[in-house]
Amino acid sequence: MILTRDCHGGLATGSGFAIDKRKIVTNWHVVADDNSDPDSTIDPRPWILTYDRGWRRGSVLGSTPSPDTAVIQLDPDEPDMNQTLEWADDEVKDGDFVASMGYPGLERLEFQLTVAKVTDSHTTNASAEGAEPVPSFKMDKVLSARTGPGNSGGPIVKADGRVVGVLTWGRFDLRTWFGSDGPEVRSAVNAIDKSPERASVACDADSKQRFPLTYVVKLGTFPNVDEYMERLEVVEDAGPDGAQVIWANTANSDEWDGFLLSNYPYVMLAGPFDSREKAYEARDLYQHAVDNAGQKDKFSVGVVPRLQFAESQAETNDAPKQCAEFRKGTVQVAGVTPSDPLKFRDQPTTKGSVLDNLYNEEVLQLTTDDPVEADGFTWIRVAPAKDNGTICGWVAKKYTTA
Repeated sequence: MILTRDCHGGLATGSGFAIDKRKIVTNWHVVADDNSDPDSTIDPRPWILTYDRGWRRGSVLGSTPSPDTAVIQLDPDEPDMNQTLEWADDEVKDGDFVASMGYPGLERLEFQLTVAKVTDSHTTNASAEGAEPVPSFKMDKVLSARTGPGNSGGPIVKADGRVVGVLTWGRFDLRTWFGSDGPEVRSAVNAIDKSPERASVACDADSKQRFPLTYVVKLGTFPNVDEYMERLEVVEDAGPDGAQVIWANTANSDEWDGFLLSNYPYVMLAGPFDSREKAYEARDLYQHAVDNAGQKDKFSVGVVPRLQFAESQAETNDAPKQCAEFRKGTVQVAGVTPSDPLKFRDQPTTKGSVLDNLYNEEVLQLTTDDPVEADGFTWIRVAPAKDNGTICGWVAKKYTTA
């Protein structure tokens, strides 16, 4: 999977394949800031997610909108690619069965292989308006996986695994796709390899204008809060200085650019780390800690938006307002489950930041504030007794009893 960032703070993904241990082929429009403009600037430093879930960085050696091709070279300190593909010597013809491989945006980080049948082996297409049409072939999907935006740049292979083309675009029915002919792409790749060019960019590769990404350690995924809390207690104690532990659930995963995460009920992450090496060092610390605690989890190193850590830290540093006055009385939390606790929020809305998770039988002190109607709930302002009544927040009244 190829992950690029434009100068307007956007993220985009495509697919690619290694032709040797250091070079990866993808589409020009995958790395372009504006894929409708053949003169568009590009992201010169894309991120690469390999099939074994390892993250790498590379630089664009060169690119051309016609044929829709770009070549990425891995950074010198990155490990070699351990799976490479070879070009086919023969071309496709009508009736041939081929397979398109890649990472469609419809699926989060899930590799897909889609079988298709070549129906027009002598057609032309151009990915950008104004770009010169190039020899291509049309395919109709036959079976298996979903396809969608994100497949662009992925290899099209015959049964022997050799590359006969590169997927460039498809129709909105997600069944008909077009691939640039292998010989055309191969010729473009050879030309780029012989004469690498400096990329035309609109802002620096790691400018503040581009969406900042950072290395993290993914600590685990759990079906309920109890298991999550068990792991959290262990990893917080084991964490290196400066590492912050944060988490997300499926309810807010879209805010985390879900394609960078796994779609599970709970995701615990630690970071940010300035380098992959530091992230791996932290992973070993966490792994050792949970092993000693008798828990069985395997942690991995990933990449997520750095902004998520900044926002989480800001919520931690912005202390909620102190509670000054209380009504005469308390309420108890009721009607919630361990996997779906009551959210104690800083605002009377489901969009408010979660200050804490509350569970059945926890005692809440009522404040003098009037109830508020929002998002289909009646909200009451309370102070949990476990915090000595010093931190105020809001809970949905239906989950409490007098």
